[in-house]
Parts: sequence; structure tokens; C-alpha cells
Amino acid sequence: MKILIIADNEINEWWDSSPGRQDERLEGVDLILSAGDLAPAYLEFLVTMTNVPLLYIRGNHDSIYDTYPPQGCIPVDDKIAEIYYDKETGSMRAVRVSRSRRAADIEKDVLMQLMPAWQGEIPGQLYGGSSLSGKGGVVWGSIPLRERFSGKIGIIRIVGLGGSMRYRKGRDMYTEAEMAKRVKQIERRLKYISAHGRLLDAAPRNLRGVADISAGNNIAAVDAEAEAIPFSKRRPMDILLTHAPCRRYGDMEDLPHRGFECFNAMLDRWQPKYHFYGHVHKEYGRFERELIHPSGTTLINACECCFMEI
Repeated sequence: MKILIIADNEINEWWDSSPGRQDERLEGVDLILSAGDLAPAYLEFLVTMTNVPLLYIRGNHDSIYDTYPPQGCIPVDDKIAEIYYDKETGSMRAVRVSRSRRAADIEKDVLMQLMPAWQGEIPGQLYGGSSLSGKGGVVWGSIPLRERFSGKIGIIRIVGLGGSMRYRKGRDMYTEAEMAKRVKQIERRLKYISAHGRLLDAAPRNLRGVADISAGNNIAAVDAEAEAIPFSKRRPMDILLTHAPCRRYGDMEDLPHRGFECFNAMLDRWQPKYHFYGHVHKEYGRFERELIHPSGTTLINACECCFMEI
């Protein structure tokens, strides 16, 4: 599977592309991930040109998304996305996203962001096979439930956490404590996946109402069950997608470009294969495209663009 990861700076020559003369680097791309700080029109253009799903998180300069969200693209901030693909061919089959808000809000987001780029046609099922009562579902493509966990279908799980270190008032900026709280919330879902092997589609505050949780409806039951399973059998997260880097790994010393310590702890606990981020631009003078984290995770700064075969 060929993945394009983008962040921060646009590639001007891509704007000159057309269906008849597309940049050869875009040929064969199966999935696009945006690590933030890119104009909505740019994301819309890429998803229209490639006709593949584009998952995005918000950067610290993406307040325009409040009034002009990228049409035809899938937001994954504070969510877990499952990418289903054919193991033999590597072709994309579907994208399924966990839900962390009321069904009405999610339905509104999907209708607003998936329909316009395809001229009013939704590309695949709209939460196919699930109700809109709090369950998640397929937002791109189509895959029967019986194939979802078959040996022929591979699953890549992506966790999205946008925003940068807070250095002024405004949205999409967080203190270390605020980001750590977001990490803790999404790790509750990762623990559930570790224990049960399936995506949890409820908000963290509703975890105690999930039927699978026993022992007095205590979240500790999920923790204990997860610890009982060998780590080699767990697949809770394959890719961490953030805007800011980890602290001391690809970040800078000034507050606006400082990374988050809680990302280090998250990588140590879950050991995803990749961490894609942006925020530190090439022109800042301290740019490292690829690093290896002590956890074994490969860290990739996606400023402008990079391509990965997974």
C-alpha cells in the first residue's frame, strides 16, 4: 500500500496537475494522510485528483476548518481509523472511523465533508452496516462484515491527535497536561482493542456502559483483560498521526515548536510502526526527515510530503 503523507507546506507544481498530466509521484497512491496546517482547498484538490481517501488532523493554524472544513476528506482528530486492504493486491477496500460524539453531529460531518467533492455522491457506504445510534461504521468504500476479520483482509489502525503546544490564546493549541488528557482518553479505546480485537465506537465517557465490560462496570476490567493477552497478539495502533512531534525527537526548544512528552509515553506503551507529524518546517534549519524512537517506532516529519510503502 502506497501512502502519501503531507503537512505544512504545499507543493506548488501539484496545482498545475490535471487528470491528463498528473505528477508521477501521485500515481499508485492508495491513501493520503494530512498532518495539519494545509489549506482546505489543497486537501480537496488532492483528494479529487487521486480519488483515494484522505484522512486529516488539524494543525495549530487550521482555524479556517471551523467555517470551511476540507470537503471530501475524513477528520480523525481524537479518533481511531481502521484501514481495510486486500493483503494479496494491497488495494484499499474501506475506511472505518470510531465515533466520539453524538450520532447527529457525526452524520452532519459526513454529509458535509464527503458529499461535495464527488458532486453530491457519497463514495461508498455511509456508516454501512451500522445504525446511527452511537456505533461507528464505514465512511469510505465498502466491505462486508464477514470479510472484515478474514485472513485475506489486512487492517491498519491510525490514531489522530492534532494541535501544537500552547503558546498563545487560540484553538488547536494545548498545554502538556491538556494533550496528556486527550492521549489518556484515546488510550482507553486502545486498551479495549487490545483486549477484544475490535474497534470501540463509544466515547470514553460511555465506556462503563459497554456490555463487554464486567466486574462492576469498572474500566479496570478492560485493563486487566488487556494485560492478560501477549503483546505480540495485540494490534491496537499501527500509525500515530499528529501535528506536533515528540519532545526531544524532531522538535525545537522554542515553546511554539516544542514537542509533547506524553507522545513519548504513548509510543513506549503501544509501539506503533510509524509516527507521522509536521509542524517543524524544512526552512527552520533543524529539520530531520526520519528518526528512530527508543520504542522502535519510526518517526517521519512529513513537511511538504513523503511517500511510504506499508
